[in-house]
Amino acid sequence: MTLYPHHPTVSVIMPAHNVGRFIAQAIQSVQRQTFTDWELIIIDDCSTDNTAEVVRSFLGDGRIRYQKAPHRLGCSSKGYNIGLRASKGAFIGFLDADDEYYPDALETLLNHLQSHADCTAVYGLNQRVNEQGEPITPIDPAVIEGEDGQYRFHESYQHTWDNIFQKRVAHQLQSLMMRRETFERVGFFVELFPVSEDFIYFLKLFMDNLEGVHCIPRLIFKYRINTGSITQSHAQVERILAAEPGFIRYVFETLPLPNEAKRYKVQATLARYRYWAWTQMRHGRLDMVYRVVLAALKNPMIPRTLWLQSCFPYLLRTMLPTSFDNQLRQAWRTLTSRRILAR
Repeated sequence: MTLYPHHPTVSVIMPAHNVGRFIAQAIQSVQRQTFTDWELIIIDDCSTDNTAEVVRSFLGDGRIRYQKAPHRLGCSSKGYNIGLRASKGAFIGFLDADDEYYPDALETLLNHLQSHADCTAVYGLNQRVNEQGEPITPIDPAVIEGEDGQYRFHESYQHTWDNIFQKRVAHQLQSLMMRRETFERVGFFVELFPVSEDFIYFLKLFMDNLEGVHCIPRLIFKYRINTGSITQSHAQVERILAAEPGFIRYVFETLPLPNEAKRYKVQATLARYRYWAWTQMRHGRLDMVYRVVLAALKNPMIPRTLWLQSCFPYLLRTMLPTSFDNQLRQAWRTLTSRRILAR
């Protein structure tokens, strides 16, 4: 007998692959929600560790459903799509199996959607944490914390195509909630690429209604920096780099972007290489930073002047002592925050 025999208000979709160390914490973070009328759909991508065993220990909660993929899917987008087909809720959210919701996440997102009729989808902020769950980096520099502990956005934090393609707005799928009607218009995830399924899906949401996608200055989830994730292994980074030209072609030649968005193709290409260099630098993988920067240099779409401005500094950073690089990074974050606040 299920706790909620009717269709739940919110469906949360959670793809999982070899996350036995963390998935219990992810599931418990859903169970601890202040809003309780939800279903959690876990799609196991043929895990070879104890993921299935851990999940089964939670199946006494009738709100939790577990489905094992019939074969190895290889990317989260396919898991999300299986979950979407199985979902029943009037509202849909997503959570990775190594991340955690804050206790009021669903209530916060749902209240915003229900109180803003013009809102098609809403997302919030994340706090990066290490594998032990400890905070490791500050919130986005465009987010201002007031004396009362509440966050607000600087006025420059806006959904413009320039900001979107240059990654100046930190939209992440794990903080998203959308109406079922929005999903029925936007459709399923694109399954062509090993990563960045969230970026393409947000583009589809923005194309559906740019002003209808709202971002709220509230912490929604803890984003765990997991050394076993798809973007951490050398082989997967090589796979990502090989897919980048096709990814950009798909975004700018296949997706029905509005004309004002199409002029940011070069900026988007550069921003993605810069992002991959940053992720590898963050984990101390200096050899992979070099590979990313070199791949950007070889991309004929990127002018050398822009490469020198945006990518070459990462190459220089690989030559610096770690302690000095950390000091430079903190100084850069401080300068970035001040520049944003001065606008």
